[in-house]
Amino acid sequence: MLADPETCARLILVRHPEIDDPERGQAIGVGDATLSRRGMQQTVEVIRTLANLTIDEVHASPARHCLDAATAIARDRGLDAVPSESLRGQNLGSWEGKAWTELHADSEALVREFFGAYGAFAPPGGETLSDAVDRALGYWSEIVERLEGKSVVFVAAAPLLGGLAARMLGLGLGRAPALNLAPAAVGILDVFRDGAAVRTWHPNALRDDLP
Repeated sequence: MLADPETCARLILVRHPEIDDPERGQAIGVGDATLSRRGMQQTVEVIRTLANLTIDEVHASPARHCLDAATAIARDRGLDAVPSESLRGQNLGSWEGKAWTELHADSEALVREFFGAYGAFAPPGGETLSDAVDRALGYWSEIVERLEGKSVVFVAAAPLLGGLAARMLGLGLGRAPALNLAPAAVGILDVFRDGAAVRTWHPNALRDDLP
């Protein structure tokens, strides 16, 4: 079990659990999706994973698939989940809600650039991942002063969480895919005034008995 933080704030990053079809195959940036039955089971497993850790606050993207999981985590601790627009995923503009197969067929070159220029490409009418991560970092800067010695959970989409972790660790956004979290996976950072350190990253990846 991790000792409670003292000279740092502990940031527990939780990717939203698995979402249901057809949204699972769609470009879901700032929009809502519904947790699948497996995703609801994964939420329970996240609560078990975090059972021995102190949690002082739970913040989340207001997107339904994130906030539903955050609410369950918070309720288990007698807390209220705090939704923040700053934790929404990357705005995918005109791609929002469209199937990735459709986007590949209609806009192959743009989709290739989206993934090739990771973090730096904005879909038509949308924003770059870099902009979304800056938004989340700004939110962290607003709340961090009161969080020393506390542990806070962020529940959001994988690209935003990976980008946030990369920036806090002093890495370029291009390294963020290496910090990708699977659905319902957990990553824990201890964030100091002059940087951050990884305490654990997706420990459940070592288990084969999960939903």
